[in-house]
Amino acid sequence: MQKQILNEENAVKEVLQILKKDFDFKWQNINYTNQNRYAIIQGNPNIAILLKREVFYNFGKKFRDKGMQGVGDSINVKHLREFANKNVKMIYVLFPDGKLYYISLKEFLMCSYPWIQKEGTPVRSISIHLYKRFN
Repeated sequence: MQKQILNEENAVKEVLQILKKDFDFKWQNINYTNQNRYAIIQGNPNIAILLKREVFYNFGKKFRDKGMQGVGDSINVKHLREFANKNVKMIYVLFPDGKLYYISLKEFLMCSYPWIQKEGTPVRSISIHLYKRFN
């Protein structure tokens, strides 16, 4: 378990180094949540970095009635509320293949669809095509 946490912390720090190099991004604090897979970064602006295990493969099937197709991504409503409470402006999403994407919290909330997972967890899901590729 400790090794996995260290890898997650290293991944967050790698993303921060990229943002520092490309945008001179500076941060004051890193708060980990969701079993260290999400990090809320206090900086200018505040951001969230999400380390995802995989895409939401059934997104197109789940939201076919809304004209959606392909894969998507989901975030628990609980975490989205936490992002809003911490004044997060931008969400960066890192997938296992090393691809980094971003979207504003506002755009995520406006373009995502709410639903309840079978475990009873409220989430919002969005087409991955609305994410912008960073690298």
